[in-house]
Amino acid sequence: MAAGQVDFRLRSPFGDVEIELHPPTVDAAEQEASLRELSRLVSDFKYRQPEARRVLLAVYARLGGLTVSEVGGQGYGFDTGSPGADAIGAELMRHARAGKLVVRRKVPRSVVVPLDVAAEPVLGPQSVAETDWVQFEVLDEETGAPISGVRLAATLPDGSKATLTSAGDGSTPVKQTVSGACSVQLDADNLTTVGYPSMVDPPPPLSFSTGQVGKILLKKPILQLLHLYHDDAPVQGAAFTVVLTNGQKVQGNLDANGKASVLVTAPASQVQFGPDVRPWDRVDQTKNPDFADDIDADSFVSARFSADAGQS
Repeated sequence: MAAGQVDFRLRSPFGDVEIELHPPTVDAAEQEASLRELSRLVSDFKYRQPEARRVLLAVYARLGGLTVSEVGGQGYGFDTGSPGADAIGAELMRHARAGKLVVRRKVPRSVVVPLDVAAEPVLGPQSVAETDWVQFEVLDEETGAPISGVRLAATLPDGSKATLTSAGDGSTPVKQTVSGACSVQLDADNLTTVGYPSMVDPPPPLSFSTGQVGKILLKKPILQLLHLYHDDAPVQGAAFTVVLTNGQKVQGNLDANGKASVLVTAPASQVQFGPDVRPWDRVDQTKNPDFADDIDADSFVSARFSADAGQS
C-alpha cells in the first residue's frame, strides 16, 4: 500500500489492518482478500469489539456522507446481533464488493540475522512455510455470551492435530502453526454436557483460516410449543410429552399462556398434550330474552307484511 492511501487503520498485535476508500483499481485477488478481512472485522463489529466498532462506524459514516457523531451514538448502543448492526455490516460488504473500499492486513515479519556465522551454500530456490497462528472463540449465537468447556478437535494446516478447550471467556489457547486452512470438529456428547446439544452426530466440521480468531457460534435447539382453544384462549398448565426421532421423550407443562420452550437433542416426531389443569366451571343454560317461543308464526308473518304494505 503506497503512502497516502491509508484512510483508516486498526492496530493489532498480529498485524495492522488498513482500509482505503475509493481505491483507483482493485483486482480480483485483492478484492477476495479484502472481503475476507472485512468479513472478520464485521464479525468483531457485531460482537462489540471496541476498536472494530470505532473504525467501521467511521468508515460507514464517511461512505454515507455522515459525521461520526451522527452514527456513533446509535451504533455504540447496538446489541449483539441486532438488525441495525447487521444492516451496517451488510452495507460495508456491499461497498467492498463494488470496489469502493479495500481492506488490507499488514502482517509484521521478523527477520533473524545470525552474527559471526559463516553462510551456508545455497544450492537453489527453497520454499519455507510461513509461521502463523490460530485461535478459536466459542459464543452463544443469540446473546454473544462466552461458552466454556467446549472441546474442539482441530486439524492444523501442517496436518498435526490439537485438542483445545474453551476457557471462561470462551477462547481457546493460541496455537502456533503454518499459514493455511484448518478444520475444527466438535463433539456431540461434549456439546450436550455444556448445554448446547447437537441435532446431528457428529456435528459438521468447521473451516477457518490461520491469522484470525475463529468464532464458533452455538445455538440451543429450542422447540417452541403453543396450545390454544378454538377461540385462541390458552390451554393453561397442560402436561405435554415430546417424542424425538432419536427415541428420547421430553415432558413438562405449559405455562399460563399455553406456551413452553423445550430443549431438544433431535427433531420432534410427535407432541402430545394433556387437559387444561384449571377446574371446569358449570355454565347453566340461560334463556335468550329475545326468543319469542309463544308467538303464532303465521300471525307474526302476516302482521309484518301488513305493516310493510302500509308504509309503501
